[in-house]
Amino acid sequence: MKRLPMLRRFVDFLRHPAVWRYVVGPLPFVIMLSAFLGKRFTFEHAVVPVVMAVLYFLPFTRRAYPYLFPFFFFWATYDTLRVFTPIFHNLHPPLVAAPYLVEKFLFGLPSEAGRITLNEFFATHTNTVVDLLAAFAYAAYFYEPFIFAFYLLAKDRPLLRRYGLAFLVTNYLGFITYYTLPAAPPWYVELYGLGPANLATPPNPARLAAVDELLGVTYFHDLYSKSANVFGALPSLHAAFPLLVWLYARKALRPIYHWPLFAYWVLVCFSAVYLRHHYVIDVALGSIYAGFAYWVIERIAKAWGYVTPSSADARVG
Repeated sequence: MKRLPMLRRFVDFLRHPAVWRYVVGPLPFVIMLSAFLGKRFTFEHAVVPVVMAVLYFLPFTRRAYPYLFPFFFFWATYDTLRVFTPIFHNLHPPLVAAPYLVEKFLFGLPSEAGRITLNEFFATHTNTVVDLLAAFAYAAYFYEPFIFAFYLLAKDRPLLRRYGLAFLVTNYLGFITYYTLPAAPPWYVELYGLGPANLATPPNPARLAAVDELLGVTYFHDLYSKSANVFGALPSLHAAFPLLVWLYARKALRPIYHWPLFAYWVLVCFSAVYLRHHYVIDVALGSIYAGFAYWVIERIAKAWGYVTPSSADARVG
């Protein structure tokens, strides 16, 4: 890692006050214009830029903005991708049969009808309590990394900087895979079969639709209607986010507090398969990406002297 002088110079260039103030810092605002390019404007497009502007322009909050920048940049980039999704899918048609067959070969279960995937098994083995637990996991997974980021903002900003960079690396590995190896989720195969992907397919909450019906709400229907990419099943960022949070929580929290976060990651991984949103291979790749991003950022930080033994071993809580 010490043999990365060009990367070090590039990072130092991005951190230069003038470059940060006039180029890097405002970048999420520029990317947010994609909402208008895509002729789409939601409540989030009004709220997020306001929060960003408050943090960026007000003197007493300006110091917090660089630490939260990776999370704003992620949101802006993710929303921008919907503009380019049709282009990438025409270049790389989504895979439908291949992920299903690989999943069935690696993790299939024997049945009277032959070998089936875990998703197909859970399609006929459901339980209301499990539905609610899985729905909780899926409802909370997106908020967890941001809540943890604000916790670190108050408790350990150097660790937040590394966590934010690892969060970006994880997501960009996921985005690159989404558009170079697009893959249909299990619910798509269940509804439309193994034929060529229909790019006009609308998003679907899968088993979460039953939870909406049970609770008399449309939360998951509304949530998944905003999906930027129906064929972004591989990898599962649902599995990646909680694992990354836990890896960094080990550095900030005592075991009594961070082990429940590990248990939550296990619950999310199970829920992704049970709800028929992801195959096991999706969950495995998402987890690998999170672990790889953590390893790379921590190695670079230590090589460049951004992590000292005392700070690496610090625990709070």
